[in-house]
Amino acid sequence: MKSGCFKLIAMLIAGVAVILGFTACEATTPAARAQQNPAAFESIPAKDRELVLKSTIAEGMSKDAVVIAWGKPDRVTTGSLNGKMVETWIYTSMRPIYRPYYGLGVGIGGYGYRHHGIYPGASFGMGPDYVPVTSSVVRFRNNHVIAWETADVR
Repeated sequence: MKSGCFKLIAMLIAGVAVILGFTACEATTPAARAQQNPAAFESIPAKDRELVLKSTIAEGMSKDAVVIAWGKPDRVTTGSLNGKMVETWIYTSMRPIYRPYYGLGVGIGGYGYRHHGIYPGASFGMGPDYVPVTSSVVRFRNNHVIAWETADVR
């Protein structure tokens, strides 16, 4: 009885995790984002649609065009530029930072019937840690791009 309940609960948890995993995914290409929101894509002027589908933005584009081209921003800030209000969208990516790691230790264990004891161990390697870096910034005034920049985050 207990084993059956445990299996049922484990299956329910796994099912919920799978469903959340699929529903939480954001479209990763401009074409997929355009398909998800056809009204927004149709609202983009014809001259900009080809650029948007190539992940390119330009001054004068709407917020809808930027969302389809680059996706939703990771952060949004507001402020003033030359005395006028601007909204800034910040996109980030993860950059690997490689640094050495070391490990020393002693373990108790063994194998077989007669081979038990204390065994020393050591490890050394280079492992990446990932840190967020700003990869792109877009500034809007009156819901249109007034400036943008991208960084080389390699």
